[in-house]
Amino acid sequence: MEKNELTKAGKNLLEDIVRNDSLEGLPKVAAYTGLAILEIAKMVVKAKKAKEQL
Repeated sequence: MEKNELTKAGKNLLEDIVRNDSLEGLPKVAAYTGLAILEIAKMVVKAKKAKEQL
């Protein structure tokens, strides 16, 4: 599996977990933190690509 596909699968899983809203407390925080980390990683990759184009 490619890295992109793995990232998408992880994001979809976390979004499903958050959407179901069956989590409470620390597990809920962990799911939201995971989504935030994925978004930050996506921004870092985009920034690196933009920097390479300069």
